Amino acid sequence: MKQMEIERKFLLPPCSMKRFLKKNEISYEKFPIEQFYLAGDDSSAERYRRIGERYVHTIKTGVGLVREEFEEPVSAYVYERMKAQNSGKIIKKVRFRFELEGYTFELDSFKGRLKGLNVLEVEFKERASALSFRLPALFEGVVLKEVTQNPDFTNGSISRNMQIPAICRPLPEILKTVDERKNFLKASTNVPIEPYESMAHAIKALVYTLTKSIEANSIAILQGDKDPERLHQMRVAMRKIRAMFSQLKEFFDEGWLRMHKTELAQLMRETGPKRDIDVYLLRMDLYKGMIPQRYHEGIEHLRKYLVSLEKEQNVNLLKLLQGEAFRAEMESLRKFCSSEENEGLVQKAVNPVIVEIKPILKRRYRKIMGKGGSLDEKSPAHAYHLLRIEVKKMRYVMEFFATAFEPKSYARLMERIKTIQSILGDHQDLYVQREHLKSFLSQPGLKEDKEIKESIDALRKEMKRLEIGKRYEFLKVFKTFKKEKKELQKMICRF
Repeated sequence: MKQMEIERKFLLPPCSMKRFLKKNEISYEKFPIEQFYLAGDDSSAERYRRIGERYVHTIKTGVGLVREEFEEPVSAYVYERMKAQNSGKIIKKVRFRFELEGYTFELDSFKGRLKGLNVLEVEFKERASALSFRLPALFEGVVLKEVTQNPDFTNGSISRNMQIPAICRPLPEILKTVDERKNFLKASTNVPIEPYESMAHAIKALVYTLTKSIEANSIAILQGDKDPERLHQMRVAMRKIRAMFSQLKEFFDEGWLRMHKTELAQLMRETGPKRDIDVYLLRMDLYKGMIPQRYHEGIEHLRKYLVSLEKEQNVNLLKLLQGEAFRAEMESLRKFCSSEENEGLVQKAVNPVIVEIKPILKRRYRKIMGKGGSLDEKSPAHAYHLLRIEVKKMRYVMEFFATAFEPKSYARLMERIKTIQSILGDHQDLYVQREHLKSFLSQPGLKEDKEIKESIDALRKEMKRLEIGKRYEFLKVFKTFKKEKKELQKMICRF
């Protein structure tokens, strides 16, 4: 039977559609569907479909909102015989059909290699009704994009490629929005990324903005800016790129990734001593406030010693920023970001952000729950540090793709992540500085100074007390964080 097919199609998040329908108390019929295509392009397709025990042969022509459709029933024998000749792969999905506000909706949840693709279709009797249609309120904030006019989201096209299509903006256009920031001294990853943007474009844009931050801060340092924040922000940008390489390693070519992780790790090591001295000098007044006044003179002696070391580290830092290794790495990263070619990336990187990032975040959350749940006030400092690393990884991944998530849930979960990271960061700083201060006592020029020794001993004792307090603070906060799994789900799924 020949007829006109008039429908609109919308993308939904890569989440449980059954849960979505139940949450909204929608009654539905459920059908398992298997289908394949014998031939076709963007304007025509020949399809065979099995719906339960019913078999249908369909020919569609046209693109977009209105398409011509010829449909006829066939036998199981014909279906199986033609299945052996299909030009693409076999699509499997579950269809949820329901009535709402006078319309019939069909929600397809794809399976197998296409898991994560959820498409909502609404059919109409006439073109005018389709054009004037507005989605019911329950879909507001849940629908990611309308794809009625996008040929990549026809079942025929999906069958030919057997991958979930991304909706890509031109890379130069994305990088142009990054350039509009003007000031790159802060290592921000505030890049507008849509949920169905490709991972490749998202990664390039993120590396681009962080590379610009590294370069902006290095230029400021070379021009004489003495603010310790310049080196700090430069190192934060490097750390974020390395975190991206680690957390998203499945999207990178192994050899390319190993090379750049090694280069960035070396740059981090060479800038570390200068940053350590900066931190101590910035905290001298804080240290004095932690111990009785009689020890302040010893702290002042320590400050003078660190200032003398700082001069040497300043010279080393300037040499590094003017050196060939630093320049070559920055040029290589810029080339990677601006190229339309996917050198350095693997095929998986063409997939949509929201589909790929969901399992990554769920893994990060499970690791935090596992490591955090095993801690108590007597656990070794290293165990707290390992949890801090996991929390930081999750925070970075969330920040990288912030604009792809539901805003309110993202803000709430990020607030809790930052609180835990802050507590664990304070704990780690106290532990590391306590151990580092101890090592100072063996340095020539310090070990003979009785005032410095007494001051450091007093400071280390107070740091130990504060470190234990941070453990109890963490354990209290972590109890509430255990309940945030639903917030993570809402952030990704929007319901």
